Amino acid sequence: MAEDLSELYQSIMKTHPDPYIYCSKEELDSAYIEAKNAVLSAQNILDFSLVLTGFIKNIRDSHTYFNPRDLLVLAGNKSKSVPFYLKKIDSKFYLVKAYDNTIPVGVEVLKVGSMTVDSLYQLTRLFSPDEAFTESARTEITIKMMGLVFNVQNNSLENEVQFKYVNTLGDTLLKRIRRIKSKKLFKNEEWYPSKELEYHFLKDQAYLRVYSFESRNEKKFKKTIDRFFSLVDSKGINSVIIDVRENRGGFILLLEHLLSYININDDTYDLNYAYKRSDLDRFESLSRLKKIDFVKKAKRVYPRGMISKEYDFFLSPKGTVRTILMKKTSSTPVIIITEVIANYI
Repeated sequence: MAEDLSELYQSIMKTHPDPYIYCSKEELDSAYIEAKNAVLSAQNILDFSLVLTGFIKNIRDSHTYFNPRDLLVLAGNKSKSVPFYLKKIDSKFYLVKAYDNTIPVGVEVLKVGSMTVDSLYQLTRLFSPDEAFTESARTEITIKMMGLVFNVQNNSLENEVQFKYVNTLGDTLLKRIRRIKSKKLFKNEEWYPSKELEYHFLKDQAYLRVYSFESRNEKKFKKTIDRFFSLVDSKGINSVIIDVRENRGGFILLLEHLLSYININDDTYDLNYAYKRSDLDRFESLSRLKKIDFVKKAKRVYPRGMISKEYDFFLSPKGTVRTILMKKTSSTPVIIITEVIANYI
């Protein structure tokens, strides 16, 4: 564990363009020493994960983050979960969703397994990512992660988990919900949709849901976005809802492709990309053929365009830190959108 921690620290120093933007070097190094001291004695996987998370959170960069969901994946086929989502209103927690709908939505949950919801919330806060000093975002993500963190820490061998809740009549009840194999849960479309995006039309309103910008086929993703807005245009629709709730993030270029349709006034907007050249950066992770293709495309248009700026960076020595500024405008046909609803979680 000490070796893993050391490798993590070295990797951050090699790859992160600015690990000290929200904390000083002294603060980060102090957190690293504290983490090393914590692993002088044996730790279980959960406790070690908390040590890692406590260290990384000082950077306050949600891209530099340990996802506790990985612990369920690493647990293998024997790992079991009971999926659920809660919503915090004032100081109380209410059920939003539960597996197989075995507990009514809207009831106040008091306890899950052996944990009170308050203690589960506090544990989840230790795992939730920080992005700068956006406390409201951290709170929102924490609530969303409570079900996940419960399943990560629950090492019981029982096939069911007991929920204690208060129904709408004010009665306190107990209900046991069966656990399912985590591997099976990850294949459940209701909880972990495999699709990246979908769209529907209802009378004069269009609905686009984007589950992830981490596409397995970038061209197909862009063409689907193009097709959606082409239909919006041909149908004369003036109300569009873009739903990115539970979006898992992904590639900025795909997000920009969607934004180009929303930028209806051809406004110029600045994009700053911070890069650090290393053996672990996005260029070194390319396959040999993709790297050759990247170089060919860059040389074809050099010195124009952002790809040329990326090519200059690609040729720079390891350890180079560079911020690449791009001023972008909409290059797609203008589609009039009078209503766009985006709810980021």
